Amino acid sequence: MRQYSVLGDKMIQEICIKASVIILSVLQSQTKIKNGVVCNPTKYFDTIYRLQSRVLQISAKHQFDSEFSFNKNITTQTSEEKKALEDFEIWFEAQNMGSINLSYLYELMLLLEFPVRDGKITSDGENLNSIGSFYTPTELADKIVNLTLDNYIHINAGIKGFSASSKTEDQVLLVTELLLNSTFADYSCGTGSFLMAILRYCKSFLRISANDLKLIALNFNTIEADSLSLEIAKLQVLEAIDDFSLYSKLSKKFVHGNPLIAPSNEYPNYDFCHEFYYHNSLAMESNQIPKCDVVVGNPPWGTVGFDLQHYFLLLCPNLNAIANASDLEIAIEKLSKTHPNLYKWLLLHDGAIDLACEEIYNDERFEHSTMGGLHTNVLFTELCNEMCTERGTVGLILKGSTLSDSINKRLVNYLASQKRIQARFNFLNTNNIFNIEQKEEFSILILGPNGSEEFSSQTRLTHLGQLDPNR
Repeated sequence: MRQYSVLGDKMIQEICIKASVIILSVLQSQTKIKNGVVCNPTKYFDTIYRLQSRVLQISAKHQFDSEFSFNKNITTQTSEEKKALEDFEIWFEAQNMGSINLSYLYELMLLLEFPVRDGKITSDGENLNSIGSFYTPTELADKIVNLTLDNYIHINAGIKGFSASSKTEDQVLLVTELLLNSTFADYSCGTGSFLMAILRYCKSFLRISANDLKLIALNFNTIEADSLSLEIAKLQVLEAIDDFSLYSKLSKKFVHGNPLIAPSNEYPNYDFCHEFYYHNSLAMESNQIPKCDVVVGNPPWGTVGFDLQHYFLLLCPNLNAIANASDLEIAIEKLSKTHPNLYKWLLLHDGAIDLACEEIYNDERFEHSTMGGLHTNVLFTELCNEMCTERGTVGLILKGSTLSDSINKRLVNYLASQKRIQARFNFLNTNNIFNIEQKEEFSILILGPNGSEEFSSQTRLTHLGQLDPNR
């Protein structure tokens, strides 16, 4: 697998800065602002999405010498956007850059915001030092995949600690055959960190041919609500197996959707909005989510909700400054006359979230994970457990409170009573395993058929090297 240098990271930051400049220039050119408030948020978000898509496509084309569908949701492109992107492409080609880590580039781009300030669109890159907070670091993804696959192999081949132990030729052949006939899933795959870790595991520990590696990749079943992340995941997998001719075949297993919500006729109809994930076009029927033998992932750490304060900050900062609830309600209602498109946009999206919450509360798939609010970490944990085959194993990274908060005891007790918990490892982020606050905690949870309510457990770990699956 390709390793990226510090110099490469600096070059990617330059790409992000250049992308920020062109997005800002286009937004300032074609976003209508009245009284310090964005008039048409749909156009605002569509502009950002189209430009991000094309920046990624230009970068990918340079790297892979092929055209791919970063722009699946793009229907139009303005003359201002075309001109800005032409300038970006000329600049990009002049840099003569080598291979680019698209995941790193996109994560940087997600940290960029373009809020209204003093009556005009501005660029905010203050959060760029949070890089690493969205996606899973390679070392951590490898550790979880090793634990998960080792557990799966122990259950199905009787070999304990396969990745860390000495192996006979017969054992390697047995495990190779097992994994070639297994299915793999990540139901919130991001840019594919865990998929890449599975491929690394297979290349490191199995007797596997190039064709076998392709068969493993074709047994991936992935879901992601962010279409750009999903496309990056596909490209990274195709690069790892060195066969871009499988793009169409692989795409059938890489689904743009949200497995937490089922289709409903009650959802309002509205245009695609990048980074809003609770609407009918992303809803999935239960039979669209395949059960798999190995389920891994880093589910979102947030809640199911519509962050009004965030959108106020971007689109109408004067509302963000109103602390009194009654005054805020009056101010929002005034938007129906002064900024009808914004008012409708807020109403539709808030309504969609309300419906999604109601549907999830009534969904029997989440019987044990809806206590104390709808936390996506908790919901995905129950979903992944249910979508794992009888012989399978689940390996997840979870926010620390997912397993320790009293409101989640119902799910933890259920998993324990079903003898599903294989191991639980709790970490303090003191040494910045994640680039999040050092006081944050997170857990690695391994699920599978245990036969006992007892399981391996370690707490207050600060380094991955301290983890001992045998304790």
